Amino acid sequence: MEKIIQTRGSFHFLERDGRRFLIDNRTLVPKSYFWFAFKKQLTADMYEIDPNDTRFEIQHSNTGTMTFVIISQSIVRLASNVLEDLFIQVGYSNQIIFKLFMVLVALVVSYLIYILTFQSENKNFEVFLTNHPKRFSVTLATDGKRNFGLGPVFVSLTIGSLAWYLLGEDTVLILVGLFSFLSYVFTWKILPIAMAYQYHKLTIEEIRPTVHSEIQKIRG
Repeated sequence: MEKIIQTRGSFHFLERDGRRFLIDNRTLVPKSYFWFAFKKQLTADMYEIDPNDTRFEIQHSNTGTMTFVIISQSIVRLASNVLEDLFIQVGYSNQIIFKLFMVLVALVVSYLIYILTFQSENKNFEVFLTNHPKRFSVTLATDGKRNFGLGPVFVSLTIGSLAWYLLGEDTVLILVGLFSFLSYVFTWKILPIAMAYQYHKLTIEEIRPTVHSEIQKIRG
């Protein structure tokens, strides 16, 4: 039996014939496949792990992270109010420049939160690699059609929120930061590989050990 399962953060499990592999989403290329680009094949690094290894199991929700993002962006919003009061007498053109500056601040704060959120994951993965697990390259064949993930959805929401904010709805600045954070996450880390596999948009074409010369081919 063969299946791909979404697990914590930047990883998927591939389970096949009693063996378990850890697919590293970060190494998936090309990621543009989940941005409507037409691609025939995708490749990613993966590692064979013990079926009883629970280090990469989903152990908690991301509620704390999302709360942190919202609180941080609320602080950015309050800072925007304070700074705007200082420039209350400026003209409309300068107001636009001020708002663009606050958007930049919101985007940078979201990116920093994104980096910090996955910093622990990266350290844990480095520890995992020190045990010299068996490394493979997996090739996934597409169904020949375009596909998309949540990355472009949240980018569209970020742009929409940005336009709304610039048109005068100041409270929407929080949404600009929140949606930009989710854009980073769902473009580079959390990819819908398992869903695409479940709906037969992706199939496993080949598993190739990257250390040994043998090649294990698997049906597409």
